Amino acid sequence: MDRPLRDCGLLHNRESPLAGEQVACPLKHSESPLDRSGEVRGATLREVNAGQSATRSLPLEILGHVFMFACPSVNILRENEEEIDWQLESRVPTSEQNPYFAVALSSLSTHWRAAALSAVSLWTSMELEVQEVKLRQQIAILCLYLSHAKNVPFSLKLSFTEQRKADCDTQRSLQSPLPTFSPQHLRDLICPEIGLDPLRHLIFIESAEKFGTLYLHSAPPEWLASISPSLSKLEHIVLWWNHNDSGPVPRFIGADLGGLSRLRSISISKIPTIRPIPSSVTAVYLQQVPADVCAQILVECPHLVELICSYPAGTGLWHLPPPVWLRQPLVCERLTHFGWTSLIFGGWERAIMQHVRLPVLEHLEWGPWNTDADVMLQLFFHNLGNTLISLALDNSSISDPASLDAIFNCTPNLQYLRFSHVMDTVLPVLFWTLTPEQPSSSTPFPYLEEVGLVDIFGQENVSQTHLCEIFLEFVQAWRLRGMDYFVLDIWNYDFEWSPEVCRELVDIVEDGFDLSIFQDDKEVQWLSRSPTPSSPLS
Repeated sequence: MDRPLRDCGLLHNRESPLAGEQVACPLKHSESPLDRSGEVRGATLREVNAGQSATRSLPLEILGHVFMFACPSVNILRENEEEIDWQLESRVPTSEQNPYFAVALSSLSTHWRAAALSAVSLWTSMELEVQEVKLRQQIAILCLYLSHAKNVPFSLKLSFTEQRKADCDTQRSLQSPLPTFSPQHLRDLICPEIGLDPLRHLIFIESAEKFGTLYLHSAPPEWLASISPSLSKLEHIVLWWNHNDSGPVPRFIGADLGGLSRLRSISISKIPTIRPIPSSVTAVYLQQVPADVCAQILVECPHLVELICSYPAGTGLWHLPPPVWLRQPLVCERLTHFGWTSLIFGGWERAIMQHVRLPVLEHLEWGPWNTDADVMLQLFFHNLGNTLISLALDNSSISDPASLDAIFNCTPNLQYLRFSHVMDTVLPVLFWTLTPEQPSSSTPFPYLEEVGLVDIFGQENVSQTHLCEIFLEFVQAWRLRGMDYFVLDIWNYDFEWSPEVCRELVDIVEDGFDLSIFQDDKEVQWLSRSPTPSSPLS
């Protein structure tokens, strides 16, 4: 029975020791890597068990808090704010993490799974880089997160940049000669079986009531068109478009936000149409959005508290006069934070600056980058109240001292002042203006605590030594007036401190005046009671 097998070399009898050795030899060689693999696996398991054994005695609630510290929820709104210019407050960056870390925690052991499931905040936010090739997995994970988040409003960020790159590659492939593709390949490219519709159905229909924050980065037009009142709990929406990653914005793209009755904040970049705006909105961040949309928001949102508009896009009619309703005073009774940066002032911009009234404004971020910026400054600042406490100026054309006088005369309660993208020839004028002529004379800003200088353009005819001396005179006068605190924050500007001025400032600090000087987020080393050898004092 066994002769055919023996003849084929698949079976050897016991009387063939040579054949047995030939078979045993490769088996011995194969045992070595298997043994090493088993040893590595065993060591890994022992390490995992040792780590888990230290937590088995912890109550689920405490272990859940540990997981929440190890896997903090993604602050989608904060991440978006970091992309927007004109933020006075410091932003704490969100730590990088595994996007599915909560799933990994819940898969290691029964005890850890119970702890992870009990910590609801682990499951209340996530980010997805939408890709059609991974869509089934992404939908399954999103459903898992939504189910574990229970009734807590969910925060979701969807980025379509990778998918748009894939679509562009597909289009380029379709433009190549047809014989290079099989018929089935062409059918898959032209008529995909799934597409992104299942994910869109899950978000906007099946689970729409679960979302509290929605961030769509470079979303297709049909996704923006899917925004509807079904998102009944949505409070924050971000519609962002990155030209570098996603190409130009389609002209027909837009979003109807009128049905989102609970919406409180909107952040939009390069979306040309976003009307209507719910009256419940209190915070709006716009980047390269038409100026007429910005004006419409001021009218339609009576509860608006914060409006930041960076580089409003041209409407195509910027040279025409604004409508009649924008030719009369517009009072924003609740607006406390207003930001405006513009390269060109057309009819809409001029009307907004001329007729808007901000009686309770506290924070202003202003950056008119055009030739008549000084005129617009004086025009706009005369419409402010006396409530302003922080002012950020981003304007390369501020050169007339009269402009600074117009600003200072309208802002007596200012506490924080920042200049960005100005010539350093403005700095002497700034500190001269802030320095009272006599100890008994008044200063424009009796409550000023901090001055920031960011991205200052240096000129060869400006003496650094002279700037240091002017700042020293300012500090001395400030101290004589009874002030006891001041901060100078310098970014991206090489301020060279002379040794003589450094010694004077150190003496002032040692006498009790609280002076802090930062350069690129680091306090200068020489401003201390014990100067270091590397300081300008040595």
